[in-house]
Amino acid sequence: MSAGLGLAGAQPAAADTAATWYIRGGSAPTYGYSSDTPVPRDFNGDGLTDVAVYRPSTSTWYVRNQFSVPYGAYGDKPVAADYNGDGRADVAVWRPSTGYWYVRGIATVQWGVNGDIPVPADYNGDGKTDFAIFRPSTGVWWIYGQGAVQYGQNGDTPVANDYNNDGRADIAIFRSGTWYVRGIEYIAYGQAGDIPVAKDYNGDHRPDLAVYRPSNGYWFIRNIALVQYGNSTDRPVPGYYNGDGHADLAVFRGTAPPPPPPSALFCTAYPSPSSPHQYSNVDIVVSTKPYAFVQAYFYYKTTTSYSIATASSTGRADIVRNIGPATPDYRVLVDLSVSLGNQVAKCSTSFVPVH
Repeated sequence: MSAGLGLAGAQPAAADTAATWYIRGGSAPTYGYSSDTPVPRDFNGDGLTDVAVYRPSTSTWYVRNQFSVPYGAYGDKPVAADYNGDGRADVAVWRPSTGYWYVRGIATVQWGVNGDIPVPADYNGDGKTDFAIFRPSTGVWWIYGQGAVQYGQNGDTPVANDYNNDGRADIAIFRSGTWYVRGIEYIAYGQAGDIPVAKDYNGDHRPDLAVYRPSNGYWFIRNIALVQYGNSTDRPVPGYYNGDGHADLAVFRGTAPPPPPPSALFCTAYPSPSSPHQYSNVDIVVSTKPYAFVQAYFYYKTTTSYSIATASSTGRADIVRNIGPATPDYRVLVDLSVSLGNQVAKCSTSFVPVH
């Protein structure tokens, strides 16, 4: 298999299949595997959407006829966008376990917590994509350096876009067939189960409200078109593939096998030494999965302290605390929580300071 086809690297499971991009009125390149995540973006700044995938199994990016690069870790979410305003999409991931954004060669920023949905876009019109998250639990949008806005609720799909063509992304959500665009409009268009696919389909430089209906493969584009293109297992990947200024209908097709159940996240911990002296350090040694995010709470009488760490590639994390003037023979409890992707595990340990 050729690296140029995005089929190199760690091989997929035997049940996995090569994926094909079907671009209406254009080509149908085979690129990637069914278990890959399609990331159609303009990576080279030529104004055309590039066929590209992110491979979660190896955290590798493959951009057709351009490059492949490992960038990310298990559980990361691809968030490629133009973060520096040079007209090219940058390789980037958001790590749910820590809330960190990693933009290759540009920035590392902590913004968000596990459970948030990354919603990068240019919200202030400066030509650069802003770090932003939508928090389903509260319906709040948090935009880095700009503030927080409550708009939406749990279960909504965030669909930020520049709906009024003023050069700024508008906060918006899609809820069971209704589009709510903050300060602009709310319109019923679609139904529950549809996938929102707003793009500029008629070339007027405004995104058109549109949905893809997996149940029958139909594209519903408001006031423009109703087109059957795709099937129930396809993933819609509309983009500007041919340079005519109109978004093209496209689907990513590869019947993925059911994902294997993830091995359970685990957590064990012990203090070293088990009986530390006052005014000395104690190391809480944590064993878990590689790169898991670790939070530790130390309870001593009425005092609580907090520490964090990230497990190494071997799954070990060390949380070192100075005991200070602890009362000898009074047990200090340590509760730990580890998270990786959507998995969470807890454990605890304790120690007794001595003279």
